Amino acid sequence: EEDMARHPDQNKLLKSVGPNSQDLPTYYQHSFKDDEEFAVLVCSDGLWEYVTEKEMINFIFKDKVSIAIDKMIAIAK
Repeated sequence: EEDMARHPDQNKLLKSVGPNSQDLPTYYQHSFKDDEEFAVLVCSDGLWEYVTEKEMINFIFKDKVSIAIDKMIAIAK
């Protein structure tokens, strides 16, 4: 978390868009069991630079998703 603001993959999404781009996006695939409870939060560095992973987990599992998202956006702004 301490290195996120200086990580070499920062802004990778924006760097990988366009006809002259040399960067390729990274993606992961994971299967969940039907009986597992889980949440998936897909966000850009514009969010995780300001909201810690621990905060994200607390918001997502404490509040309704729409409320959690609004709280995290408010922090990022």
